[in-house]
Amino acid sequence: MGACKMNRSNLCMKDNDEAISFALEKHLCSLPIVLLHRLDIRSVSMKLLPLKPKKPRKPGKPAQCSICDKWLTTKSNLRIHMRSHTGERPYSCKICDKRFHQHAHLYNHRKLHFDKRHIPCLQCDKNFRRHVDLKNHMRTHSDERPFVCEFCEKSFRQAPHLNRHKRTHTFEKPYRCKLCPKAFNDSGGLTHHMHVHSGICPFICKYCEKTFNDQSNFQQHLRIHTGERPFKCHYCPRVFIGSGSRKVHMRLHTGERPYTCPVCKETFVYANIFKKHKLSHGDANSTVINNSDT
Repeated sequence: MGACKMNRSNLCMKDNDEAISFALEKHLCSLPIVLLHRLDIRSVSMKLLPLKPKKPRKPGKPAQCSICDKWLTTKSNLRIHMRSHTGERPYSCKICDKRFHQHAHLYNHRKLHFDKRHIPCLQCDKNFRRHVDLKNHMRTHSDERPFVCEFCEKSFRQAPHLNRHKRTHTFEKPYRCKLCPKAFNDSGGLTHHMHVHSGICPFICKYCEKTFNDQSNFQQHLRIHTGERPFKCHYCPRVFIGSGSRKVHMRLHTGERPYTCPVCKETFVYANIFKKHKLSHGDANSTVINNSDT
């Protein structure tokens, strides 16, 4: 086989990309198929090689969730979506036993174990891959709340929390249960409520085998076994397993008394003390006036 030659005059035209591409394409097309297989095609621009046209995918039939009426593009996506209602988490991490609804979420999670580009929190042992995630997390330590409600001036750490809170003013409850008349202002409330109907408790403590139908309660329970107390009081050294416990404790420092008796207008720090006070008026079912969103 004679030596393969290529017109270098075309390749000398560095200022003319089209001429170079045309010369290279013409040269490659003149080579035998056997020789093309021996070439390192990674060094050749793939756009110059003829590609087989991809067959268009057939669009899947849309399917509707029977619980929240959400429409999904395919039945496969519907099966994945249903796990958000049932609490099923079939994909587990072999390193830390954390479980996930989708394989993609497990794949992203596993990167945290092997990716050395962790951004550590300087106040606890948590690590984050993105600076924005660390920034949001740091608000749990500093109690920074930049998102303010326009109705009551209550502040929140994240925008989604503010949007959910605003529905308590507008009385919007877009998430309705199909098995009873109850409605909720966020999807998490509906998901938690559906466990009441199904009797499913998907979260099982690996230390005592106690079951939970709510993930936040489950995570707080685990801290009883691990001893983790990530929520520190801003005024004293006390630490707590949950943000709610810290919030109630901090009323001792701030003087906040969110519970008001509708009869005598006396205010209280704790809900249980307020309930006992109601008995003195002879009306245990009187409405609680709560000035704080707990």
